[in-house]
Amino acid sequence: MRNLFSFHSADYLSDSYYASLFGRYQDRRWAHTLILTGGWNDAKLNRTVNYGEGSYGTQGSTSGWGFGAMYELTYDVYLNENRSSVLQPLFNASVVTTRMDGYEETGAGNAGLNVGRQDWTTGTLALGGRARRTAPTGTWTATTPASSAATRTGAGRTRSS
Repeated sequence: MRNLFSFHSADYLSDSYYASLFGRYQDRRWAHTLILTGGWNDAKLNRTVNYGEGSYGTQGSTSGWGFGAMYELTYDVYLNENRSSVLQPLFNASVVTTRMDGYEETGAGNAGLNVGRQDWTTGTLALGGRARRTAPTGTWTATTPASSAATRTGAGRTRSS
């Protein structure tokens, strides 16, 4: 079967910006870690579609943003006297939310793409553990972590046209 609609050319431009903030605090055996990340995206698409003996050109743009936060709580359980082997039970919680504005192509009449705004949010809770072995090597310390966690994730997605 012959494909009546095929892309002849497409030009895509995407500008993305993000920033992250990381913090960690430890008091004796308890440690708290917090990571915050936010971002913004702007996308533009110009395309030419061939059909039969003709073609048409379209253009469209959209923008969106995202935000995420992760918190982790750990407790150090020392497995030997020099504290080079550590078992860390951990609790972890995170949430991510994103939104992309609607996308509507112009220049193609009813044949242009039209997608409504999309929102997405997900959260994750995890319980687990991390084993760490620290070995001194001259003036620096090498740490080898191994992790395992049981997670529960929930997500929600909405669209509007």
